[in-house]
Amino acid sequence: MSDEKRREVSMDILNEWKLTNQKFDWMDEAMCKGLTHMFFPEQGDENKFVERAKAICATCPVKDDCLEFAMDNSFIYGIWGGMSSRQRKTYKTELRRKGRR
Repeated sequence: MSDEKRREVSMDILNEWKLTNQKFDWMDEAMCKGLTHMFFPEQGDENKFVERAKAICATCPVKDDCLEFAMDNSFIYGIWGGMSSRQRKTYKTELRRKGRR
């Protein structure tokens, strides 16, 4: 599937979700593009991919935009902005305590 077609399909899916944050432009620069299996691993594959996914996030130029997108839209699955679901939940709690979100 071409990058253009993949983006079109992804946009259709994301639009159906009625997202709060609909800023998608950062996705074109994401280093994880095409690596869905690593960022949304099947049960049992987490140990194999999660640390590798986070390492990719660590050097990604749009890591902060990705994390903001996931948190704004309350995504509970996958690695977003270098954080797992549990890490995002903890981070969101910390931000609330500090009055930032």
